[in-house]
Amino acid sequence: MNEQSKYYLPEKLENDFRAFYQTKLLQNFMFLEPQRKKYLRQFFCLVALLVFGVFFAWEFLGVAVRVQNENSQIVLSVMWSVFVVGLFWYVKSVLFKPSQKYKKDTKKMVMPKITAFFNNITYLRENAGIRKKEIRKSDLFDGFVNVYCDDAFKGTYQGTDFQIAEQRLTTYIQTKHGKREVTLFKGILLQFDFGREFNGQMIVKDKKGQMMDYFLSFLSWAFLILLIAMNVHSFFVDGYVNFDFLIWAIVFIGALLLGIFKSKYEKVYLEDIVFAKNWRVMATDQVEARYILTPALMERMLKIKRMFYGKSLHFAFFDNKVLIAVGTNQDMFETTSLFSSALNYQKVREVIAQFYSIFATIEELKQSTLDRVSKK
Repeated sequence: MNEQSKYYLPEKLENDFRAFYQTKLLQNFMFLEPQRKKYLRQFFCLVALLVFGVFFAWEFLGVAVRVQNENSQIVLSVMWSVFVVGLFWYVKSVLFKPSQKYKKDTKKMVMPKITAFFNNITYLRENAGIRKKEIRKSDLFDGFVNVYCDDAFKGTYQGTDFQIAEQRLTTYIQTKHGKREVTLFKGILLQFDFGREFNGQMIVKDKKGQMMDYFLSFLSWAFLILLIAMNVHSFFVDGYVNFDFLIWAIVFIGALLLGIFKSKYEKVYLEDIVFAKNWRVMATDQVEARYILTPALMERMLKIKRMFYGKSLHFAFFDNKVLIAVGTNQDMFETTSLFSSALNYQKVREVIAQFYSIFATIEELKQSTLDRVSKK
């Protein structure tokens, strides 16, 4: 896939935005260029400091290794550990501070002006993404506790309200050192609110994005079966059984099976082999699900995934809403980079193309989804 297809814009929109860029935005980006160079100098200073620090520490530790004795081995090990931890901390928390500050300054200055090009998008900045209640209701993600948001936008297109947000969903796991927060999802969430409600609810999950879930589930069941087998072996060989474990195992398995059998969703089998190979579809209304999942809609979803550098794409239809989740580690809606000129038009154009892809998705949903569902 080439760049032109990935960042496609209709000719009229392309020309209109280029004129808008020249008259409304170019001056702002010209102002940002000296700031970029200032932050770039800071970054190179931090790199030089890092190189000097690593060289000094390496030489010092090298001398310590050559003169070490039995009594100094523990001290030397501690020094190496401090060096490695300090190196990771510096790279993660200090080295890229200028780049982060530059991106933040850029968005604060130009993003409201870029969204003004469409007349129907508002830049909400941070902590204004899609609500936890709505995400839970979609049934796309299970077990998350916290929701964090970076950039967020809202607007209306052809009578359809929409929200876009960079969000991260996390939960807590118990370790021997206490609770640790882990990320369940990181990427883009897009929610569209339509005027008509769907008859049922449907979730479509990317199988690539579920491989880790399948793996962890397999390990859990394998471990449980292994423990049961060990108890059975102990019963026949040693005449001993851990009844407390067996009771908890039966309760655990019963709860899992009860949850499976009582699910409100049924698996949807589609004729499209390619789609069935890549996504798992569950719905409460089989007929409606087949009406919704048109080839044109699926092609549009794939374009959304490519436009946002997605590793996985899930989406759900519920009430009068559609929620699309694109898993990605990329920072989206970035119009500048510390390592390229602020006058890089293609970076800004990419953001416009991302918004255009969202509008095209709304059109596809309205024309080939809700119209078909209403005519069933």
